[in-house]
Amino acid sequence: VERLHAFFDRPRSWRYRVWPTSQQRRDLIDAIRDLQRYCSQEEQQTAWRLADLVRKKDDLDYHEAQQWKLKVWLFAHVGLTYSLLVIATVHGIMAHAFAGGVP
Repeated sequence: VERLHAFFDRPRSWRYRVWPTSQQRRDLIDAIRDLQRYCSQEEQQTAWRLADLVRKKDDLDYHEAQQWKLKVWLFAHVGLTYSLLVIATVHGIMAHAFAGGVP
């Protein structure tokens, strides 16, 4: 129960955002599956609902991590593109100046 509470209560770590894996999902679902043999029919249904919720939250966390990577890539790409344009402009001016084009 504590592992499930920690999984649902907290957001994933920064490492998951950089390199998302489904290891925690598999571990939690395996733990739920291992407890099934000790559960009544009603408790088993509840356990499967919990497993479905684990899957859904893991899917949402995965998509959030992928969206975060896209946003970081966008801002890095835009910043580097503008830097490249500035450097290219300065290079063009300097090349023109040393070629004897600017008095």
